[in-house]
Amino acid sequence: MTSLKVILIILGVTILYLALLRIIRKLYHFPAPAFIGRFLDSNVRRWLQPPDKIIERSGIKPGMTVLDLGCGSGMLAVTEFPPDPDYPLRSTTIRLCQREDFILDDNSGNLWNYTVRFKKPSSG
Repeated sequence: MTSLKVILIILGVTILYLALLRIIRKLYHFPAPAFIGRFLDSNVRRWLQPPDKIIERSGIKPGMTVLDLGCGSGMLAVTEFPPDPDYPLRSTTIRLCQREDFILDDNSGNLWNYTVRFKKPSSG
């Protein structure tokens, strides 16, 4: 078996697992598994999502007030990526924030790791 076939099999199993997990999460509500917490605050996550790059991409500057949407270990929760069992699609995140009158400022990343940035509407 070639290495390409092995990679494709692993990718296919991963996508199938994530899809199945999403379907189950829609049908049954249960808390995130405990092992996810260890992953979210691990060197693997810091390698996948370097905190300095996330902050740079988010446009966060000293003195700004940041609203952290989502739960987590507190490391950094301004982005989303699929190992999170409650991973929302980018369009869902945008829709929920716009429903609360936040204005979309920037949108970057891809399906696997995205950051959306919003501005608070100015009170006129």
